[in-house]
Amino acid sequence: MNGNPKMPIKATSYAHQQEGFDYLCSLFAPDGGDAISTGAALLMEMGTGKTLTSIAITGALYQSDKIRRALVVAPLSILGVWSEEFEKFADFNYNLTVLSGTGAKKADTLRQMSGDGEFMLSILASYAQEESRNVSENCKWRVRKMFAEGRPNGDNMLGYRLVDGTYQIVPEEAETVKLIFELILSGMGREAVCKRLNSMGLKTRRGYEWREGSLTTLLRNDKYTGNMLLQKTYRSDHLSKKRMVNRGELPQYRITDSHEAIIDQDTFDRVQDALDGKMPRPV
Repeated sequence: MNGNPKMPIKATSYAHQQEGFDYLCSLFAPDGGDAISTGAALLMEMGTGKTLTSIAITGALYQSDKIRRALVVAPLSILGVWSEEFEKFADFNYNLTVLSGTGAKKADTLRQMSGDGEFMLSILASYAQEESRNVSENCKWRVRKMFAEGRPNGDNMLGYRLVDGTYQIVPEEAETVKLIFELILSGMGREAVCKRLNSMGLKTRRGYEWREGSLTTLLRNDKYTGNMLLQKTYRSDHLSKKRMVNRGELPQYRITDSHEAIIDQDTFDRVQDALDGKMPRPV
């Protein structure tokens, strides 16, 4: 939306995050106009960056003198996430305090806070453990329903973008993916491939330099063959949120020819053999 301030974040936003930011700007008018609303909801999928969008609009409102203080109310299990995300992405000065203890103690902490010209940010634990568990179960249900319907949950692959529930090829990125598989089959090790890609100025899906971990994740991703195995991993519980490999604890869903392939199955299989240290099979 024209006329909106730049997102005050230390990252490059995705299109849907910019769209969410523009929508919030149209409501709260950080450009100096009159706000037409005092509240809004970001109805975005889990893991798509609502926190970054929220940080951006909070900073924009602070920089335009619309607000001087914000209160983040979040489940106890993710209080640390908000602190970390502000430290990582907020491109403006702020003073952060986590409110804990009794109601009286929280109120006393708020009274003692002095911004000294900086933005005042307070984070308050809200949900009881049972409420947090219920929210987690609802999210799990939604994700598993998507898997059962053959719809992926996530859009972080180099070479593809998720459009209306289907992976669509991004031609320029797909060429990088093909090059990576070719270099591995030529006999180059993963460290050498990373150095080659970085020297060529080629970046990961999120714009970072290549490391062996990110390279291996790409090479092991069978979605590049046009097929999908859904629910390979799952979260162990609603508190630790530890990601576990699915070894039969939950159903998995194999979807063949779900989207256009970037890598043919034979090439993919030969690369897996190379990664596992097996003798290369004849072409």
